[in-house]
Amino acid sequence: WCKKGSEKIIQSGYALLHLVNDLLDMARLEAGAMTVNCLQQDIIAQLRYLVGSFSSVAADKNIDLQFFPHTGEFIMDFDADKLMQIVSNLLSNALKFTPENGKVELSTVNSPNQHSFSIRVKDNGPGIAAEHLSRIFDRFYRIENPLLQTQSGSGLGLALTRELITLMKG
Repeated sequence: WCKKGSEKIIQSGYALLHLVNDLLDMARLEAGAMTVNCLQQDIIAQLRYLVGSFSSVAADKNIDLQFFPHTGEFIMDFDADKLMQIVSNLLSNALKFTPENGKVELSTVNSPNQHSFSIRVKDNGPGIAAEHLSRIFDRFYRIENPLLQTQSGSGLGLALTRELITLMKG
């Protein structure tokens, strides 16, 4: 029991730290105090690394996590820290709501003229009902679903993701 209890305490501590960091990031964004630090680098390599960092979480739920880049390499300007926050939020949400033995995919697409780059996350989870879609990026908005009561969240992740993408002119 002690080992399980201490693991739960540590897990809860990390969840609380993540929530505090999200709140601080939202405050920095509102205050205009968050800067973008872009470097020109291979975004495909960065995404491959980020997807790989979720492999153990996917394996724990027996979820098939796949990365489908549109090319082997794509050099562009981006802020690696903010990209990590964005992709981590999207993948953690997809993995959280995808049932055991499910599938989560991250893919990339760029326009033929090379002026746009898209990251897409797709899963075979229950999805979001149409009546909730317009609000999923609102702060603290959570969809109450009795079937998903074991899934916790603050309702900040997607709001922060949208703000970070806007900050980077995405």
